[in-house]
Amino acid sequence: MNVSKGKFSGFSKHVKEKLTKSETIETIFDHNPTEEELEHFTWGIMSKEDYLKEFDKDVFYEDIYRLYNIRKNKDLAEKYYLMISKKIREKKEEIRENRIIDIIRVEN
Repeated sequence: MNVSKGKFSGFSKHVKEKLTKSETIETIFDHNPTEEELEHFTWGIMSKEDYLKEFDKDVFYEDIYRLYNIRKNKDLAEKYYLMISKKIREKKEEIRENRIIDIIRVEN
């Protein structure tokens, strides 16, 4: 989906602030999702328009990353993982490490 000046309707305020007139935003909707995959990512109740309004670019890329993990395409999953902002990736890795530590504590 190419987003140019004057075509920001349908995007959340947060996304609008980050977009430039030459920036392209991808979502799971651009990756031929099956009905089952769409239901997984939109809970079966969210339209494409609501999805675009509700979430930001990092969520779009994280969902594409997760979509390709589900499809077992690790190369494309990695590509989209690296498109998630570094700050968000680092926070998620910190949370993951803390969960692993908690699991180890519980098991011991």
